[in-house]
Amino acid sequence: MVNTGKASGTQPINVCVTGQSKFTALQALTIACARAGFGDDPLGAAEEEALATLEGYPAPMPEFSTALRQLAARQIPSIPTTLPPELQQLLAEIVEAIRKG
Repeated sequence: MVNTGKASGTQPINVCVTGQSKFTALQALTIACARAGFGDDPLGAAEEEALATLEGYPAPMPEFSTALRQLAARQIPSIPTTLPPELQQLLAEIVEAIRKG
């Protein structure tokens, strides 16, 4: 179980913002996907919508969305090297937390 916080399925996750707010939204989405795959929380409609939104963005966001969908499916994703360093680090920290159990 990943115990790093929770993105509520009832609150929309706005991935259309910029700067630190966008990173915070992507962080919440990453945690929600990890908790859906490796914890007890289902992936909500807001998270599904956010993932679909990311898939429509230019590269590398579709690759990030794919990695998050893998987390939600209880799979450890490969960390795309095309991602910005802060998103690579975010995924690496989540994967490490999952492996530590």
